[in-house]
Amino acid sequence: MIRTLIVDDITLARERVIRLLASEPDVTVVGEASTLEAALERAKVGDIDLVLLDIGLPDGSGLDLVRHLEELVPHIVFITAYSAHAVRAFETGALDYLLKPVDPHRLQLAMRRVRERLEGKVERAVRLAVQSGDRTVYLLPADIDYVDVAGHYVCIHVGKDTYLRRDSMASLAEALEPSGFLRIHRSSVVNVRRIAALRPARNQDALLELIDGTILRVSRQFRTQLEASLPRLP
Repeated sequence: MIRTLIVDDITLARERVIRLLASEPDVTVVGEASTLEAALERAKVGDIDLVLLDIGLPDGSGLDLVRHLEELVPHIVFITAYSAHAVRAFETGALDYLLKPVDPHRLQLAMRRVRERLEGKVERAVRLAVQSGDRTVYLLPADIDYVDVAGHYVCIHVGKDTYLRRDSMASLAEALEPSGFLRIHRSSVVNVRRIAALRPARNQDALLELIDGTILRVSRQFRTQLEASLPRLP
């Protein structure tokens, strides 16, 4: 069983997550907390595998709690209304970052990642080998923002760095899909954890904004699949 602690100062939010987790047969909620102090005290019991953690709490930020939980809880998934903290959240080692209101599909995806980590599959995840000068750099999919095409090469964007790799978009999209990437155009794929906003464009296309401000075009061919993978209003 995945023993889970839910930390959120809003009772209705905790109750919604508990209802959604009811469909996960291997998950048991062993506690709830509405403050950082209460969460830390509950974690000290030592029986928790996963914390579903809000960021805005009455006595501080959930981001600050993570460093106290490192030796107590192996896995963290953030559930918050604020997309702006996603980069820092992943820097703390969080497995996923969900936006409120929690979309059932995204929560299922997050739990799948938790299971993979618990089973040791994440450490065996594919790395992409790219050339950078006279070095071969091995990129973790989780560090990649998005990938697009330039001639016979794909451009792999990691923060401010861009790496070229001679590969097809089709094969790379297939390789990255298990790590949370979606095709948004025939010439681009995106890490869903980097998405901040989606807005309509002409001809049923859409514009996708990443958490670093990058704007990408979503073709109508892939828009439905993308929207189905993002949080929706209740």
